[in-house]
Amino acid sequence: MDAAEQDRERYLKELEAYKQTDAYKVYTKKQREHKHSKASQGNKTHTEALPLPKAAREPKVIDYFKNSYLLKTFLLYKFRKMFLVRSRMLLVLTYLYSLKTFWTTTKVIFINLQKTLNANDECMNSTRD
Repeated sequence: MDAAEQDRERYLKELEAYKQTDAYKVYTKKQREHKHSKASQGNKTHTEALPLPKAAREPKVIDYFKNSYLLKTFLLYKFRKMFLVRSRMLLVLTYLYSLKTFWTTTKVIFINLQKTLNANDECMNSTRD
């Protein structure tokens, strides 16, 4: 809510500053003249609209990062997203590594067990003969 109020106050300040410019004064003067000429001409069906002053026609580039609140929010969002992505990657890599070590260890145990069983079978076969 504070950001909206600050934005409104900034807008009102900019509007007041614009009203002090010569371009605004010329524009309002032309509007008044146009209204007076319209009233003096009577009821005409076709009237021309006044062109906007050059300052109003040019698009104003808004610097969103001038407001530190928006900058902090944007950076916080980006860093949080990067942190979450990297945390997930680390979890997956840790899980895969643990699976690899588990299967490697299990494979070694089974190989050793198989060697032991083969040795026992050879031993049993040699004693039977």
